[in-house]
Amino acid sequence: MTTRSVAVIFVSVLALVGNADAGTFLRADPDTKCSDAYRKDQSKEVCLDTKDHYLRPCEYCTDKQGNVFCYNADEARWAKFFGCNCEVKSESRGNEAKVE
Repeated sequence: MTTRSVAVIFVSVLALVGNADAGTFLRADPDTKCSDAYRKDQSKEVCLDTKDHYLRPCEYCTDKQGNVFCYNADEARWAKFFGCNCEVKSESRGNEAKVE
């Protein structure tokens, strides 16, 4: 490995650390309203009627093993990526839930 390669790697790591400190590289989602509501009352209705910190509807998700979760929109997007099926309450149709 040349000195130039080491310098490039070092600068890249500094850039990542700098971005992490600014909150742009890796950010934990502090919004727990959906999971907290579901933890108190584990019903589908409670999950679908709850809104997250940004006033987006919570999503009722199930994985392939049948485990159920109540996620905010960001968490549900990742859950869908990993194979979960999620339902969200349709704002325009009232109580009907749509599967995404």
